[in-house]
Amino acid sequence: MEEQHQTVSPRSGNTPEERRAIAAAALARIEEQKKRESANAVANNLEKERHKHEQKIRRLINEVAGSISYEKASACLQLLHTLFNNIIEHPNETKYRSFKSNQPKIVRDILSVQNADSFLVETGFRTRTSNFQQDWFIPGPDQWPADCLGMKRVAWSRNLIGDRMREYADNMERQKEKEQNEKLVEKSRKARALAEAQEDRERVALRAQRERKARVAQAEAQTNESVEQDSHYSDDE
Repeated sequence: MEEQHQTVSPRSGNTPEERRAIAAAALARIEEQKKRESANAVANNLEKERHKHEQKIRRLINEVAGSISYEKASACLQLLHTLFNNIIEHPNETKYRSFKSNQPKIVRDILSVQNADSFLVETGFRTRTSNFQQDWFIPGPDQWPADCLGMKRVAWSRNLIGDRMREYADNMERQKEKEQNEKLVEKSRKARALAEAQEDRERVALRAQRERKARVAQAEAQTNESVEQDSHYSDDE
């Protein structure tokens, strides 16, 4: 009886090259998973920081709005929005990252408003004294550490203030329309009152005229009657 021989091919991955390829692929998957987890952790941390910052800014907005008029609050937020927006749009220009504390507009619209300077502090501004004059400044991108939220805080503050400014603009527009409508209603009411008064005067004048005519007619009738009676007496004689 002939002896049968069976050829067995090597299993996949048994060669050194295949084992190295499998190990490299597994390592790549592990590294990719780590990157995704790291990116997710960074994103989650950033979202937490954004939420905390926005809570602070919203609280400040409500405090400022509750202590002054719409007009003053709108002027305060408008100037803050301009300052922050200039930093975002010109991150490398130092002139947009600092201002003097004695500037009249800064004093009037921000520093004289209770708690308004807290917007600057929460957004990353600091103070320094130069030539006996206090300045407000915010570090440039090259001065922030890699994990610093500097520009993000500026953007978050700007965006929140921009949202509230639009609300204020809408409220002021509605208030303006309300006042205009109230003026129109009052003007219409006065016009109706004047028209009614004029109608009353005309009715009184017309009634007086009718009464005068009635009296004249009555007097004429009495005169005619008297003349007729006199004439009758004369005929009898």
